[in-house]
Amino acid sequence: MKFIDAGFLQPTNTKNIYRLSFLIIILYTISLFYNLYHAPLYSEEPRRALVALEMLLNNNFIVTTILNETFYDHPPLWNIVLAGSIKLFGYNTFALRFPSAFSFLLTGIITFYMGRKYIGLKFGLLSALYYLVCADLYFYFSLTAEIDIFYSLLVILSIFSVFHFYQQKRLYHLFGFAYFFITLAFLTKGFASFAFIIITLGVYLLYNRDLKLLFSWPHIFSAALSAAVVYFYFYIYGSYEDLGKYISEMWELTHQRTLLGDRFSGIIKHLIFYPLNFVAVIFPATLFLLFIWKKEQIRNIKTQPYLIFFSYYFYCKLFSLLDFTWSKDAICLYVFPYGDNRTHLPFVPSTW
Repeated sequence: MKFIDAGFLQPTNTKNIYRLSFLIIILYTISLFYNLYHAPLYSEEPRRALVALEMLLNNNFIVTTILNETFYDHPPLWNIVLAGSIKLFGYNTFALRFPSAFSFLLTGIITFYMGRKYIGLKFGLLSALYYLVCADLYFYFSLTAEIDIFYSLLVILSIFSVFHFYQQKRLYHLFGFAYFFITLAFLTKGFASFAFIIITLGVYLLYNRDLKLLFSWPHIFSAALSAAVVYFYFYIYGSYEDLGKYISEMWELTHQRTLLGDRFSGIIKHLIFYPLNFVAVIFPATLFLLFIWKKEQIRNIKTQPYLIFFSYYFYCKLFSLLDFTWSKDAICLYVFPYGDNRTHLPFVPSTW
């Protein structure tokens, strides 16, 4: 009897699906963490390792340094995470790479939870699986001590919060968690983080004809609290180092990854190659694009608020420059930063 005919993966066989999923996640987790310590540090990893180590030696978790010279870079949260991992596992390559691998796995688990809750068990499993086997993420980003996977986790948690709590009409939770995670993202990678939440809230509430929520007390309170945290961070930083130079350097990092930092020829090149590049990044899930254009599939998507939400999100990122997204309810204008593959990462979980 064939495996499928035996009913192992039939829709009613939920228990067997869970057993198979549990086995897969155990084997996958072993494969993810087992060899983290083998390869020597490379690319950005040695610098991240040195910054985290000096944080511990100097007992200063606000100002980043290299060889005791101020290192004007991103805010310090990622380096603090690395320092914590060093304290937990010792100073070794496994400790430095563990936070990225764990963030990657956690993003997959959250993707499964959201997919199962709003679509179904099989959808949740497949969406998480396709995220976790994405080649760029599995073979590179999850195995390095770089910032990007952790940053992606924070951004997608913020975006998930918008959809999840809007469905439940729990406004303080919606804005509170959305701004909480995006503030952590700011403390990880700087100013560009707030673009994610501003645009997502604006477009999603516009689509639902609920823009008045932007003027509600839950939103005002959450945004004000986020701004207070940012102000407090800069205030503390200014007591140690030149705050003006630090903000200037941080803005320059943001500037380099937006349209502001390129010539017209670079913008045209971006328009041509960026969508293709993004489609390549999320392979093998992009194979499903061959089937999504069927009228039946489009009708199915329109009946699922979860899919509508992330279809907008994915579509606008895929054609990120000045992209008009038409619907019967609204015209949405997105302006996104762009750059190398690392700028794609916050959007990858939303494509499933």
